[in-house]
Amino acid sequence: MNTLRWLWLPILLISVILIGCQTGLDSSKAKFYDLKGKVVSVEADKNTLTLDHEDMPGFMKAMTMKFSVEKASSLEGIKTGDHVQGKLKVTGSEYVITDLQKR
Repeated sequence: MNTLRWLWLPILLISVILIGCQTGLDSSKAKFYDLKGKVVSVEADKNTLTLDHEDMPGFMKAMTMKFSVEKASSLEGIKTGDHVQGKLKVTGSEYVITDLQKR
């Protein structure tokens, strides 16, 4: 009888670990948000730009923030003061602009 108790312990532990892993996978799914804002600065050599962006409903209030861009070519022709729009891809704590164009 005592042996049976010890057999349940590893089964319980494995179940808890598997449930935790599945929850972690759900949080890593990418979500996309519409992005609109005014360019504060561009760092083409680092594939980043700083935007004074509008609210992104359901995600983030308006603020000034630096973002990475997925493709360096997205920054071609973009300069400080331009009004832009695009898509922001959010995966966990990583934010990347996947599409960007002047408005």
